[in-house]
Amino acid sequence: MRKCSMCQCTMDDECFIKPNGDFYKTCIDCRNYSREYSKWYSATHPEVRRESRKKYKKSAKGQAAEKRYRMGENGIATHKRAKEKYRNSTEGKETERTYANSKNGRYKIKYAVQIRARSAISNAIRDGVITRPHNCEICDRVAKLHAHHNQGWEEEHHYDVWWVCNKCDPSTKSLLVHDGSMSLKQAKMIVIPSPAD
Repeated sequence: MRKCSMCQCTMDDECFIKPNGDFYKTCIDCRNYSREYSKWYSATHPEVRRESRKKYKKSAKGQAAEKRYRMGENGIATHKRAKEKYRNSTEGKETERTYANSKNGRYKIKYAVQIRARSAISNAIRDGVITRPHNCEICDRVAKLHAHHNQGWEEEHHYDVWWVCNKCDPSTKSLLVHDGSMSLKQAKMIVIPSPAD
């Protein structure tokens, strides 16, 4: 027998039991009443509910829940539907037309494949899938390195890269084609590195 903390009545343990085997502090009747009252209050006082939701979304707990939702399957599907709905609206089509005519829009349309390949490498580094080495693969200098997509920009070759430094990168861009026809050994023979400072 247990005593309800809300109505102070004494009832059997089965009225208080949780699904995990633990016990609630209130009886089943009080919990049902509380649930119904909350629904009624939310329906009759929408401004209070709106304010409490805003407050929750700004809290750390609310932001963590929002992030979990966005990263989950439901959040991704909802985002895709909303994006598609906006693109099909007149406002979305107008925005797309305006952006396509801008300098950035033209660049992104022209180099879409390259941008996707670069983004794949950046995301892999951020997520820890790939680690950026310290030494250039061509001249073996310790420097800040760039990923050179020697096999091409297609999706199956996003991670097939040579890590080259700033001095070797312009040379590889001008001399090498992105079709995988040149080996790293041939690239080392073409690019003559300057002596280490």
